[in-house]
Amino acid sequence: MNATAFIAAALATACTAASASYVSTFDFTGGDFVLSGFAAGGFPTPGPTVGSLTNITGSYDLDIPVAGTSWDIFVEGSMNFDFDEDGIYETVMAIPYGFVETATSTGPATSFTNTVAVADFDIDTGLGGIITISGLMATIFIDVDGPYGSGPMGAGATMNVSLSGGDIFILNAFIDAADNAGLDDDIMTAGFFGDFTVTLIPAPGALALLGMGGMIATRRRRA
Repeated sequence: MNATAFIAAALATACTAASASYVSTFDFTGGDFVLSGFAAGGFPTPGPTVGSLTNITGSYDLDIPVAGTSWDIFVEGSMNFDFDEDGIYETVMAIPYGFVETATSTGPATSFTNTVAVADFDIDTGLGGIITISGLMATIFIDVDGPYGSGPMGAGATMNVSLSGGDIFILNAFIDAADNAGLDDDIMTAGFFGDFTVTLIPAPGALALLGMGGMIATRRRRA
């Protein structure tokens, strides 16, 4: 096989591997949520603000492509919190289906760390006004504490989200106000349940590469 044919075959093989979408799901049936870093001594801070999920029960289904392939990542789901622990999950955070980022897969794994930009979102001030929070960055860590594939969450399953940058101080001021209405101890705790889905779709660049491989092969056949 000459060099041109080899390159064409390699490109076609790599992009064929990236031609299907991959979907991973996380179903949290319960656990403990702790929010910290938003205040110190009863006053809001510039972060980072950290939300930690522990004692997670539920299940997962991991479907992750081979390392080195490029993907557009989409996420959707919801998280439900019971901050006053009365058994009523009064705080719901909906995550509508949306694009997060384009990234290169590091291959199948059971724990992940990534830093992404957070889409702008609105907060109702409760005084007839809406404030938009923008420019935040989120560093996300997930560990299902189980084997790759599908199964129940392990005893050590965790998920941490660290928020920083942008309007983090404004966001923290709102969180601190809610904490002041309670214990004002600079920490908020809650029970939670929820689910989310991560969908990986071949990045446009990967599909373009596949087209390039076809062109090279066609030109070679015509030579």
